[in-house]
Amino acid sequence: MSMDRSTLLAGQHEILGCISRQVDNLKKLGSDITLSAVETRTRIIDQLWNKLEAQHELIRASYKEKYTESEYATSDFFDNAENTYVLQRRLLAEYAERFKIAPAAASTREHHGD
Repeated sequence: MSMDRSTLLAGQHEILGCISRQVDNLKKLGSDITLSAVETRTRIIDQLWNKLEAQHELIRASYKEKYTESEYATSDFFDNAENTYVLQRRLLAEYAERFKIAPAAASTREHHGD
């Protein structure tokens, strides 16, 4: 059973909303943010992006030669979604890096007796 174009388009907007909220949702954990939580959010955002890309191809195919004239294409939805994904993914990577650096710094201080 294939989805119709309007369902795919609505799905794209829903997925983009989920992608754009990944860092905000992580921050809601407050003091419970851990490296594992960041890595889980990273896996989730990558899965969402893969789904958005797959649906993008289905949408392109559904428009056929009229794709470039569609509101979906002229609004640069996919490019904007890609930029949102890259920004959120970068922020998650920065969070993960902080968790990886913090334990190493603490370990170094313990070694040097600081």
